[in-house]
Amino acid sequence: MEEIYNVTKRITLMTAALAASLLAQPPAGGPGERRMRPNHDAIKAHLNLSDSQVQTLEQIRQQQMDAVRPMMQQIGEKHGALSDLMQKGGADPTAVGKLVLEIDALEKSLSQKRSSFADQARNSLTADQKAKLKALDDMRKAMPVMDQATALSLLAPEGPPMRGPGFAPNGFGRPRQPRQPN
Repeated sequence: MEEIYNVTKRITLMTAALAASLLAQPPAGGPGERRMRPNHDAIKAHLNLSDSQVQTLEQIRQQQMDAVRPMMQQIGEKHGALSDLMQKGGADPTAVGKLVLEIDALEKSLSQKRSSFADQARNSLTADQKAKLKALDDMRKAMPVMDQATALSLLAPEGPPMRGPGFAPNGFGRPRQPRQPN
């Protein structure tokens, strides 16, 4: 029971944080709104996206956010209720189980919605753009392997060498000075 409580507590905290970050987003539209447009220059250049494609993708993203926001709120509320039940001690296992199943169903529905919007976004791309996106996705999937290879010094770290206190050509500390004979 202790293990279930800890897992439930972690899930509750993560979901609440995610819900809070989504809810903290300002509402879209409205008169006088001055939102900065996100910078999509790199992906636009890489996939050779047109301005209208970028606009379509931004609209799909906004529709997705609007569609999932109520679900995220429900998940957050149910996690809060579950946390309250667990805090009281001696929680009714049936009530706990019911909440866990409701949260699981909402999370599955949320995942399906996100997948549907991702399909819609990908369908706005040309065949060449889809091929380039697939290559990006393959690189993303290889990132953990690349990180591990770098950690084992199989690949050189990306970027300039680390400098500053504690970093020297021969490792940590100061460069070694040749010993002077006595």
